[in-house]
Amino acid sequence: GQVSGTPEFHDFIKNFSKPVVAYTDGLMCSAAYYIGSAASYIIANKRADAIGSIGVMVHFIDFNGYYEKQGAKVITEYATQSTEKNKAFEELLKGNPELYIKTELDPIAEDFIADIKAVRPSVSEEVFKGGTWNAADSLAKNLVDELGTLQDAINKVFELSNAATNNSHLNSNNMSK
Repeated sequence: GQVSGTPEFHDFIKNFSKPVVAYTDGLMCSAAYYIGSAASYIIANKRADAIGSIGVMVHFIDFNGYYEKQGAKVITEYATQSTEKNKAFEELLKGNPELYIKTELDPIAEDFIADIKAVRPSVSEEVFKGGTWNAADSLAKNLVDELGTLQDAINKVFELSNAATNNSHLNSNNMSK
């Protein structure tokens, strides 16, 4: 789940002018769930592996020690005015993750959770801890709307599209009788 671009894609789907149906028959976790949650309707195959993972984490490898063992010297310097530049990351490298969690990870998680709650208000609070669930449990937690097949998802797109077309007269300003 990549963060960059995911909230923007979520907003694009949420504001799309036509009905969108999300379907999963495997994993719909983290960024995939973030994006899919904005759909008009979500269908999961009954054998879907895992759905959810609404949470934020970072994973990286510090190669500084490796490079130094190879004879390279890692040098990091900042301009006098740049006392805050990469401070949270540098503290993380030193084994002090608190600032990074507070300033980098927590704000992303707060936005992620708020966006999910906005588009799926009936979702169980339990899902905001980063766990994943199988299809049946995801349905019970309101992460998905229905268990079905890809064909069911295709049918749902047509159903929602037809309903939107049939209701379009309600939004028109047609004064003729």
